[in-house]
Amino acid sequence: MSAAHDPQSQHAAALLAMTQRLARIVGEVGAHLAEHALAPAALLEEQVTLANAYRHEMQRVHADPSLLRGAAPGLIDDLIAAGARLRTALDRHQHTVAALKAVSEGLAEAMAQEVSRQITPSATYGAKGASVRPGHGAPAVAVDRRA
Repeated sequence: MSAAHDPQSQHAAALLAMTQRLARIVGEVGAHLAEHALAPAALLEEQVTLANAYRHEMQRVHADPSLLRGAAPGLIDDLIAAGARLRTALDRHQHTVAALKAVSEGLAEAMAQEVSRQITPSATYGAKGASVRPGHGAPAVAVDRRA
């Protein structure tokens, strides 16, 4: 049986194709995010599907290294290189998502502060004309002389 047709080499080739495709998709999604655009839903769906399949396969290989033992050395080298490219793409993706998260959280916080500032009066006058900030000092009380 040739090296390309043994089960370990076939498994390595399938895992290599999956890793390469996942790295390309992560890169494409990251490019969309870097442009502040959403990736197409089909691409995101494929990313989730492939990521789950990749995770499952990597768990299987970790639990049973014989799945790849004996595979063609060139395939193993290619698989290692593809894994490194996937990690690089994931790192870039993580940095992009973290930057977008920081910007969106900053915008949300700024909007909340502005809404709060517009709703809450800046100061009121208390006893003897002293300025009192809302929530500090004595609360305003209305007195009805007829009571």
